[in-house]
Amino acid sequence: MKNIIYLSLVTIFLMSCNNPNPRIEKELSEIKTRLIVALAALEGKNPPKNLIVHEVYFNLKDDLTSFQKEKFFQDILTLKDIPVIQNLIIGDFKDLDDPRALSEYEIKMSMEFQSKKEYIEYQEHPIHLSLKKIASNIIAAPPATYDFIRK
Repeated sequence: MKNIIYLSLVTIFLMSCNNPNPRIEKELSEIKTRLIVALAALEGKNPPKNLIVHEVYFNLKDDLTSFQKEKFFQDILTLKDIPVIQNLIIGDFKDLDDPRALSEYEIKMSMEFQSKKEYIEYQEHPIHLSLKKIASNIIAAPPATYDFIRK
């Protein structure tokens, strides 16, 4: 609880500085979102609604080495440098013997945006465009996507 109060005060102080640096603005936005989620959890409430959630499923080429796969994970993590992305999560498929599982996709990533405008900014960002070029040598087929509004 002390940490949340401390983070809230630091965030408020930093937000009052009005620094136009996009990296700092992104970090402040992420901290604000985390604080809202943490406070909501403490109060037994749900996290912020109406965020756009963008999920991407990757089917990798069969002949990739573990090094190439790990490198691709690191390449995906560069998306964190795009200011409009919130809550980037990536992971490997885990087989839990569920016949409904989308087992043809080895990697899934998800992220959130405040608006469609931010989503479009992400789509056009040079880091994302570079990742798409890298992925074209790694994936067996175009990735599948699923977008929704968090309720």
